[in-house]
Formats: sequence, structure tokens, C-alpha cells
Amino acid sequence: MTASVKLLSLATAAAPHEIHQDKVVELARGIFGPRIPAFERMVPAFYNAGVRTRQVAMPIEWYLAPRSWPERGEAYLAGALDLFCRAAEAALAEAGLSGADIDTILTVSSTGIATPSLEALAMARMGFRPDAARAPVFGVGCAGGATGLGLATRLARSQPGSKVLLVCVELCSMAFQLDAPSKTDIISTAIFGDGAAACVLASDTSEGFATVTGHAEHTWPDTLDIMGWRVDPKPLLADDPADHTSMWGVEDCRITYVAELSAYVISYTAYGPSGPCVALATTEDFQSVEKLGVVMPPEDKNASLLPRRVNGEFCLYHRPYSGHDGRADVWMSRSKDLRQWSSPEPVMTSRKGAWWDAARMGLGPAPIETEHGWLGVYHGVKEMAAGPLYRAGLVLFDLENPAKVIRRSPQWILGPAADYETHGDVPNVVFPTGMIHDEETDDLRLYYGAADSCIAMASASMSEVLDHLLQYG
Repeated sequence: MTASVKLLSLATAAAPHEIHQDKVVELARGIFGPRIPAFERMVPAFYNAGVRTRQVAMPIEWYLAPRSWPERGEAYLAGALDLFCRAAEAALAEAGLSGADIDTILTVSSTGIATPSLEALAMARMGFRPDAARAPVFGVGCAGGATGLGLATRLARSQPGSKVLLVCVELCSMAFQLDAPSKTDIISTAIFGDGAAACVLASDTSEGFATVTGHAEHTWPDTLDIMGWRVDPKPLLADDPADHTSMWGVEDCRITYVAELSAYVISYTAYGPSGPCVALATTEDFQSVEKLGVVMPPEDKNASLLPRRVNGEFCLYHRPYSGHDGRADVWMSRSKDLRQWSSPEPVMTSRKGAWWDAARMGLGPAPIETEHGWLGVYHGVKEMAAGPLYRAGLVLFDLENPAKVIRRSPQWILGPAADYETHGDVPNVVFPTGMIHDEETDDLRLYYGAADSCIAMASASMSEVLDHLLQYG
């Protein structure tokens, strides 16, 4: 018979500095308000989060100054070790045990890096035995508690009579970036705090207040990019107060790998007092960039570069805006060196009337080369009574003359439907900017902005997409 596993104790530890949600809103308004125009529309998230107070590892003033990665690492180690010990001590006391009684220590934490791991650093203070087994777990994020409990149960069951200490520690405040505020930071600021929880488990015992009756895990495919660490000291591309063309910000990047250059070309919209314009930059490693500067003057945006030359020239789609008649259509310019560009030539226009792309349009990700032509995805806008409605459609360009449209889908293939697409900073928006074709699986993945508040991904079969466009376009 499988040994039953009992919970002998459960305890928590809070970080030392408490802050009320009203104060968090006040501070967030000062940080985010001047840099994110839609901040006031996101304030309700703070009060709908169900959080009245939260605890953080450092005094609030500490977070109001830029902090380097080493500073954050030192703060994590100090705060996490203190929380680990206090939560573990409380759990052991409730179980009537000491550190020397523990056979296995399982530590879960994803908001910082500790080498040696936290339980090793706590050995002397906690009185753990030198032969106690240690199992640090990193990278499970919000599922850390449930994942840790399942692992601890397996460890306790594998050695009947043994005692397992599980400690989960997270310092979410260490991930806050003062120098690069984003909508993600706003939501994180509204919800997360710092703290720890610990429990003691044992098998084949009549003691304990609860029995672990079951546990399971499931890893969903194509979800690895939902969470994770990206440790950058500063943004790859950002607003530049000294540059008139980008002093108000940069956005809507499209990335194209150009084999000829052995580099990625980033086309993006730069914002300044004169309006949006198209700029280019190159990178080989996403650690540093070489800015090529503005290539299309205001007002212009939604630039997307083909991955190779056509007839000896690079081809750049872009969307200039005409103040004369209000048109916003897709044009193309050509270049031999990515710096000097030809006069734009028309490619694709919005369809007037009741069409879904009647108001304006713009090409999305860099088109993918297929045997039938360059497959592209574009966004189209229709003005509704409740505001603009952004949807996405398909287009196929001629391989040798990419300014020529071979097929164009009469209907949109992706539109706002899910809550995260219909509600957000700008409601009812799907805005494609990235696309990848997995040739082994024929999977076509489209990455898009949803309601200007998050990034989403949709997938389909490349062959089915092409068949649909060739039949109905």
C-alpha cells in the first residue's frame, strides 16, 4: 500500500516593510503617469485586485531609485534568506521539531538567484544536519507552491518515516524596473508583494492536521515564453531625450533576420514632436544595437522589411499618413544599403465603404517567403460607434515584384474576441508584429498585441493558411 503523507505544520513569514494600496497608487501615479498616458484608465486594477496592503523586502524609498542587477541580487539574497529562516522556524515550531529532525529540505523560489541555494545558506542558523538532502527548485513561477507540495509529497512517500521541509520564498518586488516602466509593471505593482510559506510533511505517521490525497502536473505546449527571466540593465531601444525624432518614445518593432548581414534588422516607430517616423537598427545578439537612424520622415509608421534583397534591393513596406485626404495605406521603398531609400510606391489601399479595413491599415510582421509569394499579415481598422476596431487579414505579394498584390483576404482572419483582446489600454485591438513558420511541423505562429495591454499568440497550419488565401483571396 502507498504510504500516506501528512501535513504536520504550515506557517508563513511576511517581509518587513508594509505599504497600503492607496500609497501604492499614489507612488505608481508619480512613476507611471508621466510616461504611460493611459495610466489613469488602469488605476481600477489596483482596487479590483483585492489587495489592501502588501509587504516588501526593502523600504519603499529603495525602489524609487534605479537599481543595478548586483544591487537587486544582494537585496534578494538578504531578504529571501531572512524570510526562509523565519517561515521555516515557525513551521518547525508548530510541528514540535528542530532543524536536526529534517531529512529533506525543498526550496522553491523564482524571483532571484542564489548560489549556494537558500537552504545551504541557512544550514547553520537552522541547525540542519549535514547529511540532510537538499533540493532547490527554480523557474516554476506562480505554480511554485503547488509544484513544491507535489514534489515534497513524492520525496516524503519515497522514504517512509522521513520528514520533509518545504519552503517557498518569492521577492516579486525585485523585478520592478523604475527605468523602464511598462503596463506589465503596473499590473505587477497592483498585485504582488514579498513573502514566504513553509510546511513540514511526513509519511507513515498518525500525526498531522491534513493528508495529501493527490497531486498532478501538466505542462502545456507553446507556453514557455509566458514567464521567465530576462536580465537587461536597460532597454535595447528606448526614448532618447537628446534625439528630436525619438524623445517621446519608440514602439511597434518588427524584427527581420537578414542572412546577408548575419544580423537582425529592427524596424520601429520613433516618436517625437514632429510625429511618428520610421527608424531602423541592427543587432547580432540583442545585447547591443547599431541605430541606422530615421529612414522615413513623419508621419509614417508600421514598417516591415523583407528578409532578402529582391532584384538587388532591400524592400521596406511602410504606412505614411496623408494629412491632405486622411489616407493611411501601405507603400514600399527600396534601398541598396538600408540607408538611402527610393521614393515610395503604392502597394495596398484601404477599402472604402463597409469593409473591415476601411479606415486605415498597416503591414504587420515581415512577410514569409513561400513558393506562391510573400505571405504577409496586415491589420485593418474600421471606425465603429464605440471606437476603432482592429482586425487582421492576409495578403500575398509577388516574389519578384513585392509591390504587387497577388491575393488579399476579403475577410479578417483574426479579430478581438477574448477578454484580453476586447478590454485593456486600447480596447478591441489585435495588432500583429511577429510571425514564425516552423517548417518541421508546418506550424505558423502569429504574435500580436492585444488591446495594447499584453502580447498574445495564435497558430495555424501554414499550408491551410496558404490554401485559404489562394482559394478565397
